[in-house]
Amino acid sequence: MWLTCGLLLAAAIVACACGLPLIWDGAYQLAVSLVEQKPYFYQTRFHSWLLWWPCVALSRMTGNPTVLTYAFGLPFIAAPAVSLWLSWRVVRRHRPELITWAAFGVAVAGLPGQAFVINDSIWQQTLFWPVFLGALVPVSRRGISVLAVLALFQLSHQAGTLLLLAATLASLATKAPTPKALHAQLEKFAVFSVLFLLAAAKAVWVAIPALSGTLHDSYASQRMSWDELSTTFRDGVLGPPLYGMLAMWLAAFAPFARSRGVQRLGLVAILATGVLWAWWAAEPARWAGAINFRRWVVPAALPFMLAAFHATRRTWEMPVSLAGDVTVSKPEMQVAFRFSPPKPNTKHYALVPLVGLVFCLVITLQSLGWRCLVIRLNAEIARDARPVILHDAVPWVARTPMDHWGMTALVALHGGKRPEKYFAFNADATAALHAGKIWLGDGHAISAAPGPAGFFDHRPLLERLAADKR
Repeated sequence: MWLTCGLLLAAAIVACACGLPLIWDGAYQLAVSLVEQKPYFYQTRFHSWLLWWPCVALSRMTGNPTVLTYAFGLPFIAAPAVSLWLSWRVVRRHRPELITWAAFGVAVAGLPGQAFVINDSIWQQTLFWPVFLGALVPVSRRGISVLAVLALFQLSHQAGTLLLLAATLASLATKAPTPKALHAQLEKFAVFSVLFLLAAAKAVWVAIPALSGTLHDSYASQRMSWDELSTTFRDGVLGPPLYGMLAMWLAAFAPFARSRGVQRLGLVAILATGVLWAWWAAEPARWAGAINFRRWVVPAALPFMLAAFHATRRTWEMPVSLAGDVTVSKPEMQVAFRFSPPKPNTKHYALVPLVGLVFCLVITLQSLGWRCLVIRLNAEIARDARPVILHDAVPWVARTPMDHWGMTALVALHGGKRPEKYFAFNADATAALHAGKIWLGDGHAISAAPGPAGFFDHRPLLERLAADKR
């Protein structure tokens, strides 16, 4: 467990060192947090408001982009390591073998989209595993309270509704051998049922403009259309992400097979997926559509949840009537047998660090690839004598993860508190500049004057533009 959590944490450290949390929407959300000196959050996605206060506090002491990137990205990219450790704390006493499927869910289910570090749904699915395992195994009342607090984060994004439904059904269907265990299981069912109903009510509330008003989540409604789902599946799932996920599903169910050949096939499936995803992650152009995998992270996780549930339904112990000493009498002899409950098959525990290694390899390759893109972009912007660089000046970013409106905020972040260059990603950015505003992305334009902590002072840049016109 320490080895696997270490691999997941090492990948998180490398990702932050390479600036991966700033990919896609990340740079924009960090820039807005720095300018306004309060954590960015969208609609009712309250989790980022809680997680990014340390980053905002640090920004009042330092403007170092590396330090701020760590404070900004670690609460998200370190979630797999934290979730796996919490999952182990939940299952270690009663059903330690369940950690195998927790590793699949934490390190694999969201991996094809994990490069989108700050994504809500991937983060929620990752942190859901201790809650789900708590629905399957005995947990103290104190433990139920802790899991209930952790489950509250599932109210942030609509994906949590499906996840809480899975926990509710699991707590209802899990066997309870004694009346005391049944009572405890009913308590968990009641807690998860209430949270599920709250999540469902919240999802309906934000979907109806007349009810939610300014908190109406029109973006989520638009993204749930059939055309949008088919597009995101084609761009973010089809290809190596899907082929690797199919193999990982096979590996998750392989330990249940009686045949050793099938069990070994699960090991081969993980190794093959590691090779395939490493090839996919080594070239940024291949995973440029990984941002769209977030729509499918919950369906990708469901088979791993089903496997964990199936593991709790299996009879690992002999029936009580067969335990102990049994004497069998035959006419010619009397033979005594001693029956002992068989131990769980622990061979599949070896899959856990192997899954962690695949996670570490893929995230590291993607982080290094992103770092190379950032270095190239910064070098070309530094060589360009113009204060405003248009998107057409860097045609090589097309069909890469960098071809995103967040590039404008990314350039501002790397420019420090007083950026000397401005990257106009689109016509909106150019129009805002002509109006004396600075467009950061997603329709958000700020004043050229710095915010409360000095981020970002674009006034010298605008003065230079005015002087050039004269």
